[in-house]
Formats: sequence, structure tokens, C-alpha cells
Amino acid sequence: MTAAGLNFALGLYVLITNRTPRLFSRRQQRNPRLFGAGLMLVGAGIVPMVLNGLLPDLPLLMSLTLVVVSAACWLSGSVLVLLSAADSS
Repeated sequence: MTAAGLNFALGLYVLITNRTPRLFSRRQQRNPRLFGAGLMLVGAGIVPMVLNGLLPDLPLLMSLTLVVVSAACWLSGSVLVLLSAADSS
């Protein structure tokens, strides 16, 4: 959950300031808004997976839904992070 909070907070910082922190500035981000949104999605994808592990008595359909939502957040967040560094010309 700490990793989720850190990813979400970093993504929110990038969205608010529209610039990447120095840790990520070695690789120039062409679109910091996409980068921040991607980090927020990756952070949000951790929460359903943790909930699925903490609540073992969930029905199978609910458990499967949490896994699918988590995977969708991770994949879409990763795609946004990769697209943020893509050349837009």
C-alpha cells in the first residue's frame, strides 16, 4: 500500500506542477501530464489487488473483478508512461 500511495502522490505532483521531479528528469518527458496520469493509474491498480488479498471470503466473481480492474489499471498506466516519452512529431 505504501507503493500505491507513493505512485499516486508522485503522479498527482506531476499533474499539478506539470513537470517531472529530478529523479525522472534524466529521461526527458515530452508530456508530463501523461506521465503523471500513468503513475496515478499504476498506484490505483495496487489497491484492488491488496483488497483481494485482504478479503479472502469474497465471492469468486468479485475476486475476479478486482483482479481484472487491477490488471487494467497497471496496463493502462504503463502505456501512458511509455506514451509520455514518445516523440509526438
